[in-house]
Amino acid sequence: MSFIAAAPVATEPELPHHPFWPAIAPAQAREVMQLDGSITTPRLIFALTEAVTAVNRDLARWRKEQEAAGYASLDAVPDEETGRLPFLYRRAVYETAAADLMERFIRFDSTGDGQKRAAEQEPAIDDHRRNAFWAVRDILGKPRSTVELI
Repeated sequence: MSFIAAAPVATEPELPHHPFWPAIAPAQAREVMQLDGSITTPRLIFALTEAVTAVNRDLARWRKEQEAAGYASLDAVPDEETGRLPFLYRRAVYETAAADLMERFIRFDSTGDGQKRAAEQEPAIDDHRRNAFWAVRDILGKPRSTVELI
């Protein structure tokens, strides 16, 4: 039996970002992404900030269209399911941050075991990126995949 001591989690304030979008609380992200104290608060906040920046950039045009239509926040945008759009936004942010954290974590260990674990985690990283992409596409009301004939 092994024991891994996790560092205590510090108080993690919500990330500041555009008021149209729902708040991103690192403590909630930590719980949803099933992270323990081994992911430090600065590392988590860094990954979440990058994720918020990327997702907000992907949705910037759509947000401006919604604001022009008179909606001051994502919660106010009409949708067939109450709470779906804020859920999708958070999912896009959390999945992007999870992929980033996994990529950074596997770069730490360059031993044979570390390289093997890295190869095993690549599909999971791709899954996180795919889930983030799908969440953004769902917000935009676009299909999850694009197929073109060559």
